[in-house]
Amino acid sequence: MSRRQLLEAGALVGVGLLTWGCGDNYSPGSPDGGGSPDDSDAQPPDNLLPVDPSATVAEGLLAPEDSGTLDAAALASLWQLFAEIGRRWESGAMSTITSEAALGDILALKTMETPSYYTEYRLAHGVLVHLTGEYGADQALDMMFAFPADAAADTVAGHIRTYTLAELLRLQVAYGGFRRFGFTNYPGFAGGPLDTPDALPYQTWEG
Repeated sequence: MSRRQLLEAGALVGVGLLTWGCGDNYSPGSPDGGGSPDDSDAQPPDNLLPVDPSATVAEGLLAPEDSGTLDAAALASLWQLFAEIGRRWESGAMSTITSEAALGDILALKTMETPSYYTEYRLAHGVLVHLTGEYGADQALDMMFAFPADAAADTVAGHIRTYTLAELLRLQVAYGGFRRFGFTNYPGFAGGPLDTPDALPYQTWEG
């Protein structure tokens, strides 16, 4: 596969692959099925952010000027989503992001500088906590991953798909998960020893 094809795949992966392996679309505001909450006392982490997937919010990156470090609870939610991507797309074992701490270091690059994803990630955290409290952990994840591809850009569901799930999926693919799709390398990826000419951590022009 050429570099251009890989770049095109990287651009599309956050959108096209989100519909693969997710099951039926969840329609925000009309959850299908019930379920016993795993934690009925769970509270949204930030009462200033909406937790209803159908709620209307501004289009574009939310509060890009607000930066900060995700707290432990928010990072745990993002790790839960990241790990679930690896499970659903069978790419987790191939990812070089193998711990919550490692993911946190990478996400900090998106939350500590402006334009920042800090508010977007806290939004996704709040919705996951809310849905888990209402429907249980498994169904909450099903509902998050089934937000429709055509979810409006000014809804919470649309924001979570675009700014959290798609970003985490790109990380999953870029950091080793590309092997799941038959790629031998991916732009920007390096892994393995640098001093073994027969096993270089990147694909050479001759490879």
